[in-house]
Order: sequence, then C-alpha cells, then structure tokens
Amino acid sequence: MGKKFPRAVTVKRHITFFAAALVLSGCAASSVDPIPQKPSRIVQEALDASYERYGRTPSSPWGFAYCYSASSTNLGKLIETAKNTCGRGRLEYRGTDNVFSDCPLFQISRANFVCYPQAGSGETAKELPDLGTYKDDKDWADDFD
Repeated sequence: MGKKFPRAVTVKRHITFFAAALVLSGCAASSVDPIPQKPSRIVQEALDASYERYGRTPSSPWGFAYCYSASSTNLGKLIETAKNTCGRGRLEYRGTDNVFSDCPLFQISRANFVCYPQAGSGETAKELPDLGTYKDDKDWADDFD
C-alpha cells in the first residue's frame, strides 16, 4: 500500500488545487479583445466581383473580420471595434462562421463585416447584394449580371 499523507497536507493540496482552478476560470471568463482576421471567402469573392465590374475607387466597399469567443468576448466591444475600423463609413454585418475560419481555438467564431466608405466628391459607394439571403457561394453572382 502507498504512503499515507497527514490530513493537513491533503487539505492543503485540495485548497491549492481549488485556488488554482478558481484563478484559471477567472482568466477564462474575463473579456478578450477581438482579433483582426481576413473576411470569409464568400464576402471576399463578392467584393472581388464588385471590383472587377465597377473598378476599385476610394469609395469601393471593403471587407474585414474579427475572431471572437461567444463566451469571453464582450459583443458590444466587438461591434465598437468594427465601427472604429470602418470609421465614418456605413458598416454591415455579413454573418458569423465557426468552421474553417482561421481563428484560434480560444476565439473560434469569425464575424464578417463590409464597410462602405463615406462617398466623397461626387462618388457614390457601390451596393453589394445581401449575402445573408443566398443559399450557396455562387447564387450572389447572378446579381452582378
């Protein structure tokens, strides 16, 4: 049979383990900043098609994304970060993907956005189709014909 530890040593081990678990769970629950990421392939392909058709100007829309964790990222902070990235332009949320998103495991979700810069000196921002209403990758291409 193994060596028996005095009760005081066993209690100290349990308290130490509990304290370490409490500290680690507190770190995991704290708010984590969103991580900048490339937009999803669908968003980027729609933007590329728009650039091919209309050309790329300072008022052309552009896409970006942020990785976040639904459990540890403050969603208000995510939206505020996206608004700051877009500046004075019009911001559109284009969905979240959790699979094949190139995001780290602790922030697995990717929120995709498109920014339509504020039009300047007579130029107008080009409209893109609403990507959320399409069933697959190529349905949106019909709107460009």
